[in-house]
Amino acid sequence: IKIIKNQSRFYKQGLVEVKVLEFCKKKNCTQIVEIKDSFVFRMHLCIKFELLGDNLYDVLKRNNFFGLSVTLVRSYTS
Repeated sequence: IKIIKNQSRFYKQGLVEVKVLEFCKKKNCTQIVEIKDSFVFRMHLCIKFELLGDNLYDVLKRNNFFGLSVTLVRSYTS
């Protein structure tokens, strides 16, 4: 779940993100993370996504925060 700060500019941008993700879901875009739901909780916009593997921070942490090789990036993007 991605939680968007309760500030006008972030909330508005979050709504745009939800619209784009919903559009991609309808078009069956397989290379885009799938949105499952969106809702407001305690005045914060929340976006629920499909469950995926590691996040970028965890991958970088395992790599001692050095850049990633082109080969590794390709393995995540293909």
